[in-house]
Parts: sequence; structure tokens; C-alpha cells
Amino acid sequence: MEWHYQENQFDNITKRSNLRMLIITNDHHSRLKAQQMDPEILMLLTRTTPYHEAFLGAYTSSKSAIGLRKSATKGV
Repeated sequence: MEWHYQENQFDNITKRSNLRMLIITNDHHSRLKAQQMDPEILMLLTRTTPYHEAFLGAYTSSKSAIGLRKSATKGV
């Protein structure tokens, strides 16, 4: 039996749900932005912002592609 503390709980929760990852990344990023006056928090914000924006771009592209496929299917 594997010890569950060795597992990455965020990975387990989000690997099958991009929506859950979107919720977590938006919450995490907004909380960092709210406390960016702290130099250590600002360092974390600076480090995570490119990953946050890359995920948002990929998520938006994915949702757009799904919408286009659905509308094309309805057109048929």
C-alpha cells in the first residue's frame, strides 16, 4: 500500500480536470497578487505568473477549439 502523503495531491485532483486547475491557478495567482508588497511573495508571483498565463492561454485555446467543433457539428 502506497503512503498517500508521497502523492502530489494537486496533481491527483487536476490531472483529469482542467476546470479544477483553472480554479486553483486563478485563486493562487490572485492571492499572490493581493500580497505582492512582501518581497518574498513578489518573488513567488514573478516566478509563477508566466506559468499561470501559459495555462490560461492553453485553456482558452482548448475551450475555443471545443466550441468550434460543437458549432461545426451542429451545422452538419
